[in-house]
Amino acid sequence: MATKSTALRNAQADGLVANLDKIEVLDTNGNVLGTGTVSWTSASSGEVDFSSDVDVTGNSNAGGGTDITEARVFDSGSTGEEISGITVTQTGNGGDIELPNTNIADGQTMTITSLAITEPGTTQ
Repeated sequence: MATKSTALRNAQADGLVANLDKIEVLDTNGNVLGTGTVSWTSASSGEVDFSSDVDVTGNSNAGGGTDITEARVFDSGSTGEEISGITVTQTGNGGDIELPNTNIADGQTMTITSLAITEPGTTQ
């Protein structure tokens, strides 16, 4: 198996998220429950993360309260780039995003503090 240099991993991670500026949180049926704006750190050791906390505000699909089960980050422009299938769980349950409470209601704002994306060190 071939190994990638840290410089290459950093370039790939930075390139991967360069256009991704929005996040949507979703329920089990894929309904969008809320949206937020994201920005990213520069990659270090092949990893990027949110550069600051991301506030997501619930919309009418969330109603009086609906559980978030996944998220996607995407380009709000026209590239069509996105990363989907990001798992969301309560803190300590091992999701890609962990929240103290995964239930969001219309008009409620919740804060996501981290989403680390790591470019692997090997390639086939």
